[in-house]
Amino acid sequence: MKYRSVVLVFFIVIAFICGLGVYLLSNPYKPSENASLTDHLRGGALSPELFTLPTGINEFDLLYEDGMYHLFYDDKSSTKHRSAKTIEELSSSTDDMTINGRYPTAYKDEKGVWHVWVYHPPTKTTQHFTSSNAAGPYSYRDAALPNLADWHVRKSPLDQKYYATYKDINTKMAGIARADTPYGPWTDLGPIFSELGQAPWHALEEADAAIFFHESRVYVSFAGWDGKKQRVALVELNSNTMKAASPAIALVEPIEPWQTRNSQAKIFNPVFLEQTIASEKDRIYYAHNSDPGSDTAVPSGWGYLEVGKPPQDGRNAFDAVRLDFSKNNKDIATGITPNLWGSSKINNDSLTTQESLGGIFGHLSLTKLTDFEMSIDFLPASQKIKHSQLLGRISSQQPETGPFIRLWITPDQRVQAEIRVNDKATKFVMDSNTLLPTGKRSIVTLKKKADNIELYIDDHLAASAKLSGSIEGLEEFALANMMGNQPMSEVEPSQFIGKIYKFICISSNQ
Repeated sequence: MKYRSVVLVFFIVIAFICGLGVYLLSNPYKPSENASLTDHLRGGALSPELFTLPTGINEFDLLYEDGMYHLFYDDKSSTKHRSAKTIEELSSSTDDMTINGRYPTAYKDEKGVWHVWVYHPPTKTTQHFTSSNAAGPYSYRDAALPNLADWHVRKSPLDQKYYATYKDINTKMAGIARADTPYGPWTDLGPIFSELGQAPWHALEEADAAIFFHESRVYVSFAGWDGKKQRVALVELNSNTMKAASPAIALVEPIEPWQTRNSQAKIFNPVFLEQTIASEKDRIYYAHNSDPGSDTAVPSGWGYLEVGKPPQDGRNAFDAVRLDFSKNNKDIATGITPNLWGSSKINNDSLTTQESLGGIFGHLSLTKLTDFEMSIDFLPASQKIKHSQLLGRISSQQPETGPFIRLWITPDQRVQAEIRVNDKATKFVMDSNTLLPTGKRSIVTLKKKADNIELYIDDHLAASAKLSGSIEGLEEFALANMMGNQPMSEVEPSQFIGKIYKFICISSNQ
């Protein structure tokens, strides 16, 4: 009897495993219990341009209610509404409503009331309208907090309160307000990044912030502007403080032709839509920002990023930078492709540099480091060197006068670490007590924990010392050369010759 039971259990287990295998093969995408929505979006697929409108999609909100997609959009003078059964059909549907105001957000409450908030430039206020129908007519209700644009309202399933993300028109920073009902009054909770700090790639402007809730977690999508490019980004919030729980990541860069039309490398207004249709996946929709700043209505389109399988690339939420050239040339800490310049090339597995000038530089996701690990995997050229060569640095955009962490190879084949915690501090220097192995690939790691700092060559402790304090005001990284925001005359003596495979810096005190 026992034997039969064991055999029966065995075949049940086998049947379950086989059935599970068939299920997984037929359902290649299923959300991972351990992965965040951020990771699923990082592994997602981008759509082509969906369609254009003569006045542009511009700032918009998108809802799916009662089997219909509802698009509220800004035609550069007022807010319009149209609806259709599919996204594709929105291109040919007719506008059926106009509200005097810009940058709309919409919400349908439990009682079936439609709420629309639009920004009114003459009064610098966001105005609230309601209707029993998405197409109106709408009646004015109240005005929200002054000097806050890009209002985006959603109800939290966590505490049943209403939250509105906004852009402060004076500071250009994204923030959050809260109310018990959509009618207010609203309490300003302040900027999202006030505790963590703003990374340089979104420090100039955080436009179109849009709060949403997904599987008991809180997220804000926004458009980050660094003066050259505007990117679609995402940050997860601490649900108690409603502040950034970790640095933001850029999910989409404007590189496709439709995203750079009119010489405007700008994409904005990311709106998350959780799908209720079984055949569809969750998406972030976003539009091309084709306006050079004159509020002129020009044809432009929109697209989406769809969730996918989380990439197995080792990304940590508190990476300052993470580059692995064997996988791609993107810094997965920020989600941004760094700037490759000069004679440097990215091959199948490495950044390769020659005697002529070249290297790579880019943004950091963190501006402050207290405890950290900074590691570079590299192979130096076999010839002797006449001057110190820079392996890599993280620093302010003024690396000679501001804060920095730098790793060098000296002419006598030692590794040298340099740190300056701020622009007024004395430079700290630490040299390895062992030489680099000749002609071999090595990993150099600099670790700081509390007041202790250690330098490793591979697994060997090559130097140690005491260093207190945090390094603040960090903005960018560079590999193989000092080049970043510096003129060429100051970078030539620092050129590294060889191959760099990986560069990682992670904060370990979060």
